[in-house]
Amino acid sequence: MPPQAWMVQKSSSTKVRDKMNKNKKAFLVSLAGTIIIAVCCFTPFLVLVLGVIGLSIMIPYLDYLLLPALGLFILITIFAFIRWEKSGKGLL
Repeated sequence: MPPQAWMVQKSSSTKVRDKMNKNKKAFLVSLAGTIIIAVCCFTPFLVLVLGVIGLSIMIPYLDYLLLPALGLFILITIFAFIRWEKSGKGLL
């Protein structure tokens, strides 16, 4: 009787590949978040959007939100990159 699909265990190479893909995905998502926050910090994009939707009263407070968010996303990106490198298949 053939083993059922749910009974078959993954091989060690499949587990390593899944972990590398997971680390790569975490790195790419954090990099995308960093880029989006950077665009909102260094361009008037967010100011224009808030002005159009009528929330221009929040514009003076954007620096208190965006700069810490940018720092946080940079740290997350660095952490995800290091994990991706340690998993064995990174950029460097």
